[in-house]
Amino acid sequence: MKKPIIYLGVGGVIIIVLLILLLAIKPENETNQTPGENSTSTTAQQEEQPELTETKNPTPSKTTTNPPKTQAQSIAITIPVTGAQFITNTNNLIKWSKEPGITGGIYLVDAATGSTVGWITPTITAHQTSYTWDTRDVALSRTNSSRKNISAGRYIIKIKLDKPVADIQSAEFSIVYPSQVPTIKYEATLQNQTLSPKTLIVNKGEVVAIKNMDSVSHKIIPSGFGSITTLAPGGFMNIETANMTAGVYEYHSESYPTAKLTLTVK
Repeated sequence: MKKPIIYLGVGGVIIIVLLILLLAIKPENETNQTPGENSTSTTAQQEEQPELTETKNPTPSKTTTNPPKTQAQSIAITIPVTGAQFITNTNNLIKWSKEPGITGGIYLVDAATGSTVGWITPTITAHQTSYTWDTRDVALSRTNSSRKNISAGRYIIKIKLDKPVADIQSAEFSIVYPSQVPTIKYEATLQNQTLSPKTLIVNKGEVVAIKNMDSVSHKIIPSGFGSITTLAPGGFMNIETANMTAGVYEYHSESYPTAKLTLTVK
């Protein structure tokens, strides 16, 4: 009888010890997860939490600014004006509104095809505002000084500057042979804001020219016959009386009404 009791006592002690050990091990297992479980849990936490990135000394964003406009971008060719006529083998003025501040050259373009005819001059200075052309020939290219004659036709003048800016373009004008210009019998000159002579008496069919010798442009307003014409410095207009009836006509400057010509056609 004694041995079974002893065995029961020892067995109870062993069970109690095992229970104590199990209770001690279980929290530790819950705290110390296996590497696989820990990796999964950590990954899940990383997916649930937004990623926070700390930026030290951030580089300021670059702002794009337009390059300053060069003076060349505001230049305009003022002579020739629309519809002007340059007579071959005569000196004709090419003029632009201000100094470009950049060197360049002047070339001639066929208005009908848009192709370059040749170079009027390969070089203009940074402080130049005009060029007098003999209206006879042009160079084959800016680097080839060999020249060729030009023919009558419709043209455009362009200034190319030695910087990456758009070429400056004139109005369309004509180059004509001397034989295409009506014979001028009378001439009135605009100078010092006055017309001289102030009166002219002509026969029907005769031609009267008004030439602007001032340093400013004049807008000529007709009364009775003709259309408004702007005369640039050095420019001229012809009054052809062949289609006019006998009578009295007046032409005056819009800016200077006292600059007036009274024309009588017989």
